[in-house]
Amino acid sequence: MPAVHWIDLRAETARMLSTYRGQALMLTGLGMLLIFGVLAQGLHSGRLAAQVMMPVIAAIALAAATIKAAGVPLSVLHLVALLLILGIGINYALFFVRPATQRDDAARTRRTLMVVSATTLSAFGMLALSQTLVLRALGITVSLGVVYSLLFCWLLLARATPPALATTT
Repeated sequence: MPAVHWIDLRAETARMLSTYRGQALMLTGLGMLLIFGVLAQGLHSGRLAAQVMMPVIAAIALAAATIKAAGVPLSVLHLVALLLILGIGINYALFFVRPATQRDDAARTRRTLMVVSATTLSAFGMLALSQTLVLRALGITVSLGVVYSLLFCWLLLARATPPALATTT
């Protein structure tokens, strides 16, 4: 039958997922460059922008490595979750490099970070308990990333004393 085409669904699905994964990785890289540019502009320093991104990139790498070490292949959904970690982690890092203007600012910032990370971890932790594999993957990945981001930000940025940021009027 010349009009009939046989399709190997397994091979075609694997090919499509590989293509999607490649596109997601490329777009992730572009997104990270864009975020770096926005941070460098907003912080008036490429060096400070790199300093802000470093613990978050480490957290993303460790979250991906943890998932791989558990024997789970990284899917497109995991890559999306890693992008979410990037956004959440950048927020944490920005709190750490924010110059304190009053004596109690540092303590208030630490409390705020603990509360926001606990609520984020609670929400994604609940997803990690889901029986639905997609929700579980998202929940586990983001939960790992939240913990690792906070840990790396604290280890790498807590003692950093950034220069006062220029304010424009």
